Amino acid sequence: MARRFERHGVGLLFAFLLVLGGLQEIASGQGNKVDLPTAVKEAQQAGVPTVTVNQLLSLGYANQVESSAMASYVQVLTEIQRDRLPLEPFVNKIEEGMTKRVSNQGIHQALMKKREDYRFTQSTIKETLRKHKREQAIPAEDLVRLSETLSCGISRENLHFYVEHALPSSSYQHLAITLDNVAILEQNRFDPDMTKKIALAAIGQNYFSPEKKDFARVAVVAKKKGIPDATITSVALETIQKNSSPKDMASRLGVKAEDLARGPVMDRERSRAGKKGGVDPGRPGESGTPGPGSSDRGEQGGSEGSHGDSGSGSDHGSGGDHGGGNGGGHGGGGKK
Repeated sequence: MARRFERHGVGLLFAFLLVLGGLQEIASGQGNKVDLPTAVKEAQQAGVPTVTVNQLLSLGYANQVESSAMASYVQVLTEIQRDRLPLEPFVNKIEEGMTKRVSNQGIHQALMKKREDYRFTQSTIKETLRKHKREQAIPAEDLVRLSETLSCGISRENLHFYVEHALPSSSYQHLAITLDNVAILEQNRFDPDMTKKIALAAIGQNYFSPEKKDFARVAVVAKKKGIPDATITSVALETIQKNSSPKDMASRLGVKAEDLARGPVMDRERSRAGKKGGVDPGRPGESGTPGPGSSDRGEQGGSEGSHGDSGSGSDHGSGGDHGGGNGGGHGGGGKK
């Protein structure tokens, strides 16, 4: 969470409600929308922690966010809670949008996109496990990490493909590291068919572990040195087959340690900017301006933080999928 409160009392919650209630602005034709006190009450009834609501209301007050907009954000958290999805990534997304002065509409659209990403990941995993007659809960940190790959260049089609090939024999952590490596290769224009071949080999051998997370970086640095994708793929497949380290692969490809120090990392700011043209959230009122991490291929980014090696979702920020300005659109949805 971007902010934490030491005082979690209910009194703090309603103090904010009183202040925000005084600022409430409901335009004509919006009388059917839920007001902020009602939205907060529904959130509490759904099980959204009071400290989470307090945190959101405090930031909303500090940023002079309209009460009606705050009510809509609280309603989103209520829906997330009812869907049994992790709340923290969505709170982070709202906080980031407020801090960057993204339009209320842009924040709301980004939240809807993120919710659909999480729902898709959750349903894909459940359906895959069900085919294998497995019924098990998905740990929140694993759901976060896998869902956030959809904001880092992984299409829904590819997520579904790799989930079906990896589960249930592979761990969620192994699958997440595989997807991280696929995202890096895709962001750097590595041949898609060869990328898939490498990823499937890694899944089949249960190759990836936190210690081997730099595998794709070696491949990308070698590519930038002019080595053909086919040659890199051949060495990569042999490395996986022999369960050798990325360091050994680097040595075979002529990649030095200093090359890797300057090598690529996953670009999470490429997110939804892509083909539709994202919006720089720091400049409200403009639309169609590519965000700072946009690319000419429409790859997706999303989280400011990097995925933790342990599979924890705790360091997921929220990245470039906020829309901006009064046009309200978050960046292009990328590949689906």
